[in-house]
Amino acid sequence: MYRSIFRNKKISEITAQEVERLTAYRARQVKPATVNRELALLKHMFAKAVEWGDVSSNPLGGIRPLKVDKPVERVLELDEEHRLLAAWQLVTTCDQFSCDPH
Repeated sequence: MYRSIFRNKKISEITAQEVERLTAYRARQVKPATVNRELALLKHMFAKAVEWGDVSSNPLGGIRPLKVDKPVERVLELDEEHRLLAAWQLVTTCDQFSCDPH
C-alpha cells in the first residue's frame, strides 16, 4: 500500500502532511487500530532514517494516533468456560510428541 504511494520518493521527500492525508484515507478503509499500526511503522522507519543520518529529523513525530474504541469486556458462558478449561488441560498435559485427548 505505502510502497505504491511513496514509490518514487526519497524518504527525505515524504512530508507529515502527506502521511496525515494517507492516514485519513486509510481510516475510511480499515479500522483505526490498523491505521495506528501502520503509522507506528512509518514513524519507526523515520526514526531509523534519523539514526542512520538519512534525514535530519522525524517529521511524523507530531502526528497523533487515531482514537480506538476500548473493547467491550465479555464474560464467558458456562459452556465456553468448560471448553476453554478442557483445552487448557489438554495443552498442559500433552507434549509435542504424544497426546491422548480421550
